[in-house]
Amino acid sequence: MMRTPFLDNERGAITVLGLFLFIVSMMVGGLALDVSNAVKARTQLQMTADTAGHAALVWRFYNDADSAKDKALELAAKSMPSSYYGSVLERQDITFGHWDRASETFTPDPASQEAVLVSTRRLAENNNGVGTYLLKLVGVDAWDLNTDAVWELGVPRCLKEGYVAEDVISLQSDNTFKSGFCVHSNTGLNFANHNTFEADVKISVPDIATDVDATFSTNHGLEEALYENYYALNIPQRIQKIRDGITDPASEYWRDFVTSAAITDVDYKSQLTPENLAPGGIYEMTCPAPTTKIRMPAGTVLENIVLLTNCQIIIGQDSKLQNLTIINSNTSASSISGASGIDFGLNDNCAPGGATQIVSMGGLSFPTQVSIYDSQLLANGDISFTSHADGIKGASIVSGGKIDTNSHITMGFCGASENFKFEFVRLAM
Repeated sequence: MMRTPFLDNERGAITVLGLFLFIVSMMVGGLALDVSNAVKARTQLQMTADTAGHAALVWRFYNDADSAKDKALELAAKSMPSSYYGSVLERQDITFGHWDRASETFTPDPASQEAVLVSTRRLAENNNGVGTYLLKLVGVDAWDLNTDAVWELGVPRCLKEGYVAEDVISLQSDNTFKSGFCVHSNTGLNFANHNTFEADVKISVPDIATDVDATFSTNHGLEEALYENYYALNIPQRIQKIRDGITDPASEYWRDFVTSAAITDVDYKSQLTPENLAPGGIYEMTCPAPTTKIRMPAGTVLENIVLLTNCQIIIGQDSKLQNLTIINSNTSASSISGASGIDFGLNDNCAPGGATQIVSMGGLSFPTQVSIYDSQLLANGDISFTSHADGIKGASIVSGGKIDTNSHITMGFCGASENFKFEFVRLAM
């Protein structure tokens, strides 16, 4: 039998090729494992930055910067315990400041409540880098990972102009919602028939399938306007924040028409008239019991004041409230009520000035022909009102309970507001 020369012998070649392919596949698999592990670790680190940043800014809205940072560090530690991941977030990595959306730049400002930048890290120099497997063979023992999150305060469209309620919003028939207007309920919507929703009207609830009681075929434009959303309104805390800031000239809640931060006490037995509440002042009327009522005479024109009270307020027929803020701590269902023909704000086709803010820890009730022009009704309780055909222009109506209104109203949109901002935290970067 002829023997094959050694150099021409190909027996075992497949074994060598298989060994080579095995080594290559192990290298590729090992590299893929290192990369996927790094991606997973970075995602976890980003989620921790997002969680900590959200907590910091929400907490900062109602508290000081130090306690806000404490809250962010607390949640970061729960998300990535230092006993396992090392320290991924330090106090100095939480920075409050201002976010410019146009240029996407962050400017630090320790006193700011507007935005926060949170940076999370896993670094080899901190002994918590993300370990590798194959890459150790080429001298890379760990990945260094850095993530940032920027959260900012913004005012949702519905809370600039529109109806927003924690509970059900009930609307009767034959209403028209002009382009730009917005309606939101955290619980549900109950719309009668023959309402019209123009293009660019926004209507939202948490779950369209269960939270909308309306017939789409008889409410033109409603189905197209619907989307799902939820707002954590926190109305009592927001009202308290307004109350705390209304007497501070440095606060965003300060009213420009006020000429002095001094609070003038007025006897609760006095009527709400310009003679007792001169323009430019901040006044406080304290009643001995929550059922005690103070009254505004019919036909009164009251303007350029801030009124703080715990009394029930009854506003007389055909009264006009302009450039005025009332903050009422009374919690009754009708903490502020009125007769027919009341005007909140100036009917000036959305021109600047004249806006009125009615703020209450209780409910608001205006059963007959109220007009709301570029003004705000904010109540922790229910809000019920009846308006005439063109009586709603640029209104912000926000309730911690229900909103109930009548038929044949045109809901006009202004697009600019001097009302109290209802800011929410949103992810900027």
